[in-house]
Amino acid sequence: MTMRLLVATTNPGKVRELRAILADLGIDAILPGDVGLDLDVVEDGATFEANAVLKALAFADAADMPALADDSGLEVDALGGEPGVHSARWAPGSDEDRVVALLARLDAVPPERRSARFRTVAALAVPGRVIATAAGAVEGRIAAAPVGEGGFGYDPVFLVEDGGLDGTRTMAELDAATKNDLSHRARAVAGLGDAIGRLVATSSTPTVRTGAGASPALAIRPFRPTDEDAVVSLWRRCGLTRPSNDPRKDIARKSKVQAEWFLVGTLDETIVATVMAGYDGHRGWLYYVGVDPTHRGRGIGRAMLVDVERRMRALGCPKINLQVRTGNDDAMAFYRALGYAVDDVIGMGKRLIDDQA
Repeated sequence: MTMRLLVATTNPGKVRELRAILADLGIDAILPGDVGLDLDVVEDGATFEANAVLKALAFADAADMPALADDSGLEVDALGGEPGVHSARWAPGSDEDRVVALLARLDAVPPERRSARFRTVAALAVPGRVIATAAGAVEGRIAAAPVGEGGFGYDPVFLVEDGGLDGTRTMAELDAATKNDLSHRARAVAGLGDAIGRLVATSSTPTVRTGAGASPALAIRPFRPTDEDAVVSLWRRCGLTRPSNDPRKDIARKSKVQAEWFLVGTLDETIVATVMAGYDGHRGWLYYVGVDPTHRGRGIGRAMLVDVERRMRALGCPKINLQVRTGNDDAMAFYRALGYAVDDVIGMGKRLIDDQA
């Protein structure tokens, strides 16, 4: 069975390249328009990987099928790595306008100092989680003027000095087969080969969630007192309760402090997720993040945290902190996929009230 993989882009140049690359792997590339999807993901990550993960997760969740996304850019050594992650919006206007801006910045830079590279990070995701990421790069040099009719973006001024090429041709002068053999995007996707292979081996053709027969939509709302039994039961199923903490007392305390930040997620009025959040004016905090085990892998946990992050940003919160118990590798992977990272700190605590007393 041929696997269908959603390509998380509408950029015509990327579409052409990724379709050809995936065809060689026996993958049927599906475009957002093919499944009636019109999604604009804000690429506000600080790295190529962060943006690729954002897009892959957003498209996989929205279409309920595996998705491949990439973020790529040009790094020019003489410009300190610029345009980098901002390549597509480094200068206003079209691709041609950005090429003109680049050449203007390098006008006084001699050929031997115009070293550069195209870099890509690709991410493969299924609803609710990222399976793998991989990076690829191709080395070269910036030409004095655009040459070639193929490619897109900065291709006409990128002289390729990689893959056996000697820097006499730009990326825009290469035929499609040669470019797909050595391009940064092809190398990144090749790095996902094992992950794609595992996905092909374990996946059937996915059902896209559209129109009639779609799964019920997740509704996120503040906790209500009548939710208590359902919430405590959910926490126990998720393994979030501990002998040292009485969950009902935690609920009672939260109901008195920023109660509006205690959120539940429901499907057809059934509580399937929770998050207990707060903001103290310095940092945001997350506790009791849980999704019913029978509903995991559907993007529900991510949707809950996206909602909390939106609320935090609206209040000017600069950073969210949370704690993960040692050895909970699944939780660590979940948070990392959403852009959270391990800080160089040690968590400490002091119990003031013994819930078991």
